[in-house]
Amino acid sequence: MPAARWFGGDDAGPRMGIVVVRPGVAKAEAVLSDRARVTIQLHRTPPLGRNRVGALVYTRDLDLHRLDLRDAAGVSLDAHP
Repeated sequence: MPAARWFGGDDAGPRMGIVVVRPGVAKAEAVLSDRARVTIQLHRTPPLGRNRVGALVYTRDLDLHRLDLRDAAGVSLDAHP
């Protein structure tokens, strides 16, 4: 499970998602409504300790269908928004 996640947008402009993941997460991947799979690059930031943060910006005509988190072996950690 992610440590935290936020997805949304305002009335105009793109939508955005931010995810903070625990140390055991090696890969975060978003599945959008057009079936595109987008890897969210994760970054270490000192204020978050060992957790990492990633962001995704996508167009308003798409919806986030799923957030897949995987460990270093590629095993799904089954996190969904």
